[in-house]
Amino acid sequence: MDIKKRLLLGGAILVISLGIVFFWFKSKLDAIEKDTDNSIALSQHIKSVFKSGFPDYEYEPNIIEWENNFLVLELAANANFDVKYRTKVNELLGVDKNYPGNTIDKLIVLVNASIVKGVYEDTTVEAEQKIYELNYIDLKLKQIVRIDTVYGPLPKEYIKENDRRGYVRHPNDEEIVEKIRTK
Repeated sequence: MDIKKRLLLGGAILVISLGIVFFWFKSKLDAIEKDTDNSIALSQHIKSVFKSGFPDYEYEPNIIEWENNFLVLELAANANFDVKYRTKVNELLGVDKNYPGNTIDKLIVLVNASIVKGVYEDTTVEAEQKIYELNYIDLKLKQIVRIDTVYGPLPKEYIKENDRRGYVRHPNDEEIVEKIRTK
């Protein structure tokens, strides 16, 4: 293959690769925008529960027979929201029909956190595993009736000298849905 054909092939591969990256990036931005829009329109009934942060409800374990009468939210680490609607998770669970939540009194609230698994050798960098704590809240009873955890991947085994963090990612939407379905 001559140089001209190689350059054309290389250019075509680059254009296709950039298109794939653009499509992936755009889908991520679209998902964030949809979550934002849905969080803004979430019912005042639900928003009022989180005005002062996570509700100070007692943990009283109970049997969960909620069928599909709940919504999944995330405690927001965002100045614009106290709680964020998780569009894709609700869609995957088939509970998006309950949105915006005017009559819903059962919520699963994700709280993101991490578990320190150790410290990387010759550094002060902690190896962290990202998690979501799932809090099953019954608003009528004003109780947390179940607490569960979804674990992200284990932290990297090694980090480069200039890395400041040793964790990977939070659990993805599918992992969250699987955990909720197996309650």
